[in-house]
Amino acid sequence: MLLDRFREAKAEEIALLTDMASRRELPHPWKGHRPDFLKAIAEPPAGQSVAVIAEFKQSSPSRGVIATGLKPEEVEEQ
Repeated sequence: MLLDRFREAKAEEIALLTDMASRRELPHPWKGHRPDFLKAIAEPPAGQSVAVIAEFKQSSPSRGVIATGLKPEEVEEQ
């Protein structure tokens, strides 16, 4: 299963973060400026094209069924 492969690849990092959490030493969330995603897509820097990696799924482990029967090409413009 893909999730098992991901866990295996991240096992060392997960162990480190789990240890840090048990000692209440996790780093604070980053408070710096976060770029505007929609603006970055609508107005890419001059001479650069926009590249987006997107995921289409009909269900998820946490939410269950999201949208059965839809095809990626039916929702790509949304």
